Amino acid sequence: MWLFLIVCDLMIPIMMIFFGISYKKHPPAAINDYEGYRTRRSKKSIESWNYAHKYWGRLSSVLGALMLPLSILPFLFVIGMNTDIVAFVGGAVCFVQIIMLFVPLIATESALKRNFDDDGKSKNTK
Repeated sequence: MWLFLIVCDLMIPIMMIFFGISYKKHPPAAINDYEGYRTRRSKKSIESWNYAHKYWGRLSSVLGALMLPLSILPFLFVIGMNTDIVAFVGGAVCFVQIIMLFVPLIATESALKRNFDDDGKSKNTK
């Protein structure tokens, strides 16, 4: 149970790293409703689309890399304990990870608002 929960709890940070690097280096070429960082603000223009993917990708990959060892750490304290305690720790780690998924989203939306107007045009080029 212990090893199974560690593997399960490492899936979120690994996915954050994988998609973060992928979107940072190769955002989807066209604005679409099926793949990528799809919010109303990011889909306003191709410039905001690319910016959002690079920004979100950088944050997600860094946060995922930080979460990876921090997700293993709590399990080191429950080695050999009963299944209920290990399951509780695994659930708590997963809960924190799910909350952390929102950090890059909120930060990216804030950055888009700071750097782009309501039409998706860069505020820096005016």
